[in-house]
Amino acid sequence: MTAKLRLIAAVSLLALVAGASLAASTAKPTAKPAAGVSTPTAAPIQLQAAPAPATTDAKRPALTTDQKALEDIMQRGQAEVGTLVQGLQSMPLGPAREGIERKIVETKLRYRVEFLRTLAGQQRARGDLASALTTDDIVEQLLHPKPAPVHTEAQSPNRPGAVK
Repeated sequence: MTAKLRLIAAVSLLALVAGASLAASTAKPTAKPAAGVSTPTAAPIQLQAAPAPATTDAKRPALTTDQKALEDIMQRGQAEVGTLVQGLQSMPLGPAREGIERKIVETKLRYRVEFLRTLAGQQRARGDLASALTTDDIVEQLLHPKPAPVHTEAQSPNRPGAVK
């Protein structure tokens, strides 16, 4: 994102400088010089078109079919969540807003699980079973999170007088 901002700032600065130079070269003098006094004339400024800035797509190598599948899942998820967020921005506080917030969380989880399952399938197809099992474990943890252990004072091993 910062590279885009730098590019925009650089282009804006170039446009500002070029515009000022162009305005100065095309401005007509308001006062006439005295008779017999010659005024130097400036040579017209030659502006050259700047080369088109390299886009991030030009620098990025072509995506494989596996990468395209994962990219498609991410883009679909972002589009759906973006639509929900737009509807949420104009909505007042209340149960309807909370319902949309829950739907946003569910949508993010659904697309994350779809992404990870697709990734696990690709890892299996490549023969990387260890990574596929790890990815499946992550999906399982997302779908069925284990509750955090709750230590009461009687169960806590760090309580005063506990036998270690």
